[in-house]
Amino acid sequence: MHLQIIVGVVMTALFSFSKTTTAILTHKEGKHRGLVYGGIAINAGSAFGTIVAFLLVNVFQVFQEKPVCA
Repeated sequence: MHLQIIVGVVMTALFSFSKTTTAILTHKEGKHRGLVYGGIAINAGSAFGTIVAFLLVNVFQVFQEKPVCA
């Protein structure tokens, strides 16, 4: 259980660091268009992930609830 939390925190930190570093380097180059395209790509990826998760959970019912232990 603790390992899952640690891995989740580390992965979130790495993804945040990579996105921030990419934005800073793009901004330093003075390419505003690159920041715009980067923002579009991030939002498109989030939307795609949300749609996939919705379909897996609600339409295809891949994840099923476990029976309650009494």
